[in-house]
Amino acid sequence: MAKVKKQYIHIRSNSNNRKDDWHIEIDMCVNAKGTFYAYLKDEHLKKLDDAKVNLTSWTDKKGKRGYFYGSTMDKVVDAIQIACKDAVCRTIDHKEMVIKYAIDTSCIYGVNKEGKTYPNGYGFEDQKDYEWRKGSLNPESLTNREQMLPYGIFVYAEVFWKMNYVYASGRTLIEYESVSCNEVSMQESPNLHFLTSVLHIAYPAKSKNSGEIPYTEENAGFFRKLLENIFNLNEIILPFMGSKEKLLELIQGNHLFPKETPKYLVYEFP
Repeated sequence: MAKVKKQYIHIRSNSNNRKDDWHIEIDMCVNAKGTFYAYLKDEHLKKLDDAKVNLTSWTDKKGKRGYFYGSTMDKVVDAIQIACKDAVCRTIDHKEMVIKYAIDTSCIYGVNKEGKTYPNGYGFEDQKDYEWRKGSLNPESLTNREQMLPYGIFVYAEVFWKMNYVYASGRTLIEYESVSCNEVSMQESPNLHFLTSVLHIAYPAKSKNSGEIPYTEENAGFFRKLLENIFNLNEIILPFMGSKEKLLELIQGNHLFPKETPKYLVYEFP
């Protein structure tokens, strides 16, 4: 390896603020075969990574990224300018708020044409013309007990900014940025404030019913109610958990299933 000279490259951004421009210093080198090359510094690699610029073509044989090469010094400089300009000149073409969601259930039961449910396929006098139903997480085969799951409902809902970026090269990329509760006024948008305040909610790895929908107060209100119902159900069960005696107290006191369903356990559609 022979170091030829230091090279200074100016990348002009499309911002009116010249502080957004990039000033890159590289060591131009040449190998025994006459190929010119240079490595970008880590600070510039990080900026390229943040802008999701693909550096697969600019990686050396040892896997070190930011390795730009060419038959002439000008070709090395041109390649660096193209890659960096793709990052510094990218713009947001479209931005909207969306709700990423997942709703999954685990259960197996029978249901007849009138909507009455049964825990099994036989043994009930009024049982007729029923069909099997199962939750989204239950396996296709119902014969392997090792694949069975506890019954339950799993809800995920998170609000994001969805941004469509356009790069200097013409390619586009969609990125998501989580909306913080600090950005939201509780008075102006109570449902948005609620969803952005939910703690430690995780996207399920094996969801069968997930996607994204546009953000509206109505859409957010639906997921708010689902989550609030889970909170309220947990509040009912929580004091009685931990021992057989407390479980019997829960059953005998009829605390979990009162004769009339509480209003907060019924979602009223607007």
